[in-house]
Amino acid sequence: MRYEYIEPIVASTKKVLEQVTCGEVSTGDIALVKGDDLDSDVMVLISVKGDSEGCIIICLDTATAKNICEVMNSGACEALNNGVCKDPSLEMDTIAELSNMIAGNATSSLNDLGFVFTVFPPSLAARPEVGRKMAGTEIFRVPLSTPCGEIAVNVALTTN
Repeated sequence: MRYEYIEPIVASTKKVLEQVTCGEVSTGDIALVKGDDLDSDVMVLISVKGDSEGCIIICLDTATAKNICEVMNSGACEALNNGVCKDPSLEMDTIAELSNMIAGNATSSLNDLGFVFTVFPPSLAARPEVGRKMAGTEIFRVPLSTPCGEIAVNVALTTN
């Protein structure tokens, strides 16, 4: 994977999160992790094809997802209370929309730099599914701290 891909993806994610959460987003230290190590309550996979292929995986815990939903929907999102997702439709649609915004901005940034990328609609994924799909894959993880909580941007792209 080329490092040139990671910075525009992270910068685009920060920009979207700052707009959505109305606050500063800080970047933690980048780390190389294995796909089997991804562990989060809420995971969104964004498939990528073009100059590189693979995926971007947005990971956040239930409390962060709930906080983001409340900010984006201007009100309480009760389905995500106490780590239990009772009726996830609004909350998961909100997280999927956030992921769409991130994917669109990241693709535009990469394409503006001369890379050719296409992203596909995000899909919400369960931990076991992600673990199976990404087992053994090396992933660059970038933690982001937002006013709503912690989010990890995980980039797994192979160069064609």
